[in-house]
Amino acid sequence: MEEEEDSDKLIQNTRLLTYDIKVGRFVRNKVRMLGYRDESCLNVLVTNLIACIRKKQVLVYSRRRSGVKSKKKSITVGRVIKAVNFLEGAGYILHTKGTPHPDKEKRKISFVQPTEKFLLLFELENVMKDCENAYAECYPVIELRNAEKEPIAYRNNEEIEAMEALVRKLNEINEKAVVCDADGNNLTNMYCRIFNESFAYGGRFYKADVLRLKHKKTQDRYSITINGEPVTEVDYSNLHFRIAAAKENLDLDDGDIPLDVYGGILDNSDNHVDREMVKLAVNIMFNAFSEEKAAQAIRGEINLLSKEDKLLYSLGRAESLMDLIYQNYPDFVDLFCNGDSYGRRLQNDDSNLAADILSVFVEKEIPILPVHDSFVVAEKYEELLIQTMGDCFRARFGIDTLVPVTVSFKQDGTVYKNHILA
Repeated sequence: MEEEEDSDKLIQNTRLLTYDIKVGRFVRNKVRMLGYRDESCLNVLVTNLIACIRKKQVLVYSRRRSGVKSKKKSITVGRVIKAVNFLEGAGYILHTKGTPHPDKEKRKISFVQPTEKFLLLFELENVMKDCENAYAECYPVIELRNAEKEPIAYRNNEEIEAMEALVRKLNEINEKAVVCDADGNNLTNMYCRIFNESFAYGGRFYKADVLRLKHKKTQDRYSITINGEPVTEVDYSNLHFRIAAAKENLDLDDGDIPLDVYGGILDNSDNHVDREMVKLAVNIMFNAFSEEKAAQAIRGEINLLSKEDKLLYSLGRAESLMDLIYQNYPDFVDLFCNGDSYGRRLQNDDSNLAADILSVFVEKEIPILPVHDSFVVAEKYEELLIQTMGDCFRARFGIDTLVPVTVSFKQDGTVYKNHILA
């Protein structure tokens, strides 16, 4: 699979072109009738497009000629572009050509959609099911990336195969469900676990549409529906802080660590700007390789504050903010800004915790949408999710204390948040 980094972030209900998809006999016969010379490439493109029909998805593809070929069919980006041009010229697809840009927010992706002419040729129930199954089978659910965030090869083993099986089953259950945004548009729920340089780092679940829903106006996670039912989102409070405390055998019940580790160290915990900056600074300090790099990143966040927020911000320069955190959490000093980036391991811990929770729901065949340290389920499964999140945290990190979580839902256009112990 080839794709731009975060290329599909600006549109929903997408599939990413998979090069190594299995092509059925029906598709091969129909493609042969079209008289296109490069049949193998066109077979792949058409099979991907058929997999998009039922949920009215658009097919995203890359025009970046990186020189990378698919593993089995040696299909290149150049061959895909020529096949796209052929289908567009023959009236089988609508084509939106993307444009590159150094700013990811301004980057436009390339995608295609089947026309009525295409549907008349390929919209058959059994064929669509076969192509959807073929897509699911070849969709990469585990990805290891190098320092440049490019996918690299890895040696498989039983542990990785088990991780792969979980993600495939999760995708299967979620794709059977009908997940819609606030406007009733279908969302795609195919996940991939992405690790960074080593299977000891990263491992979070990415690529599903729910991850790209921002909390603005009606387009937020609280407004989606699963099989027509309203949803609840439950997220861990101060997760990385609490994982670090558990791993370092720090007592979470001795009063040194408040329930809100960000607002709890402020003179005015109601100052939402100060609290957000403490949260950003803590996460930056966990992930930074040095104090200098942490301070630089925190200065960048301070500079990004709006004029209104700068009037509320009262914690001073980056170094002052870092000192505030050091003074209040001395047991964490060695975990901040260290040469090995402790945060990379925390991300791996939180991804494994997420896998524990997903395993419970997958076994029960209940749709669930992970968003890093939070999970979205149909409202009727709220209590199961809360209990599962508490139990899985205690089991994985060997503690017996209650775990703070935040339960969020929308009712009559208003978002409600309840802070509870799981």
